[in-house]
Amino acid sequence: LFPKRCVGCKSTGLFLCLNCAEKIPPCEHINLRWINSMWSYKDPRIKKLLWKFKFEKKFSAAEDLGYFSAEYLLSILSDNAIFENFTDIILVPIPLSPKSRKSRGYNQSELLAKEISAHLGRGYRTENFLVKVKETNSQHSIKNRSERLKNLKDSYVVKNPSQVVGKNILLIDDITTTHATLCEAKRALKQAGANKIMGFTIAH
Repeated sequence: LFPKRCVGCKSTGLFLCLNCAEKIPPCEHINLRWINSMWSYKDPRIKKLLWKFKFEKKFSAAEDLGYFSAEYLLSILSDNAIFENFTDIILVPIPLSPKSRKSRGYNQSELLAKEISAHLGRGYRTENFLVKVKETNSQHSIKNRSERLKNLKDSYVVKNPSQVVGKNILLIDDITTTHATLCEAKRALKQAGANKIMGFTIAH
């Protein structure tokens, strides 16, 4: 009754068709080498798609985004496996606070991480090592990077540190702007003993 429609051309079958996906510009330069983002958030198709995924309960958008994300990550992860010994990777989604999760009903980053790991295949799994223990103000309402970092300080902890020690982690989120969320999550994982950490988002 309600088929998927492409946010670009309105064709049915996918929330983002292959033709429209190829037209989306890559993200602008990120000054942190450990973070990779696929597309520019300035593109109206991406803004619309991520809004549907994040706020309109379009769960199946994770399937489309997971496919494109895995295709994007394959070469990056392959190179890092060879040159950085970044192997046996665990995908860790950025968590929501219990209040936010209850309000939204789901964590879009968790759905995305599960789809990416499924597309990447053997050698990749998803674990919810991180938990958000502090309710914070919306990052959207804070423009200054230092204020964003201050807002998130000590908001993430690792619930089972012994399972993180020595592990290679790929942090997954939908959007990064100032990278404050990824940086705070990385701090918590490093403090728990994680080995190498990369970050990935759909858009920047």
